[in-house]
Amino acid sequence: MYIGEVSNQTGASVKAIRFYEELGLLTGVGRSGRYRVYTDTHVLLIRLIVKAKEQGFKLAELKAVVTGNDVREPWFHVLEMIEQKQQALSEEILLKQNQQKALSEYRAQIQSCLSDNPQCQLEDGI
Repeated sequence: MYIGEVSNQTGASVKAIRFYEELGLLTGVGRSGRYRVYTDTHVLLIRLIVKAKEQGFKLAELKAVVTGNDVREPWFHVLEMIEQKQQALSEEILLKQNQQKALSEYRAQIQSCLSDNPQCQLEDGI
């Protein structure tokens, strides 16, 4: 099938599909005259790329999976990538929660100081 139909089926733009091919994420794309011809396997691969990007994966992270550079089965590699992403997100969430708590405490300090004295000076110079 041609690139327009692949774009419609996968939700990836024509430009993105060409970029995936340029990066080596899509290999074995045939030609019919001057047109690229994609297979059902390419469609599945592009859907995987689109879904992975939606979940925060970078194209460079996907290259080992989609190009077969990894000796393990690709789905085991995808599972490992998901687990790593989940761990990173958990750490990021904890960091953001700690930042939220610190901001709330700082806000309360400022509000308390201002309610006592509009010209207040906090301990750390503000």
